[in-house]
Amino acid sequence: MCAIVDANVAYEVFGSDRPPAGRRFFDWLSSPRGQLVIGGQLREELARDRRFFQWLRSALRNGRARSVIDEAVDDHATGLLRRGVCKSNDPHVLALALVSGARLLYTNDAALIEDFGNPEIVARPRGKIYTTARNANVTDAHRRLLAARGLCRVPQG
Repeated sequence: MCAIVDANVAYEVFGSDRPPAGRRFFDWLSSPRGQLVIGGQLREELARDRRFFQWLRSALRNGRARSVIDEAVDDHATGLLRRGVCKSNDPHVLALALVSGARLLYTNDAALIEDFGNPEIVARPRGKIYTTARNANVTDAHRRLLAARGLCRVPQG
């Protein structure tokens, strides 16, 4: 299954003082079950963090991360902006989901959560949110999301 980590929670996944739910997500990404997708503006945002960048280099080599062509993500983000469907200021994150097929997003951004759940933007399958906005401990909802299958559709050309 593949997932996206928003820049606003990267420290929870890749930082040194991770909350329990962030540690669980990191462990999942580091296992054969998880895979991070990265590309476009989000790649630039996340790469500013040295710890993330070191993890990414290793993860790309061992299949725990997959890189998406930046231009494809940027083009989709521009299309979302033209359509005017986004409430968040993160069309690049939504575009990454559309291009990569990832349907699991770790974020605490309320507007992005609303956009990712909007079937006019992310559909077939619908997007799912992993968040620690209300609870940084590992919940049953977190466990179910990390155990789910089918949250990475085959991207369309």
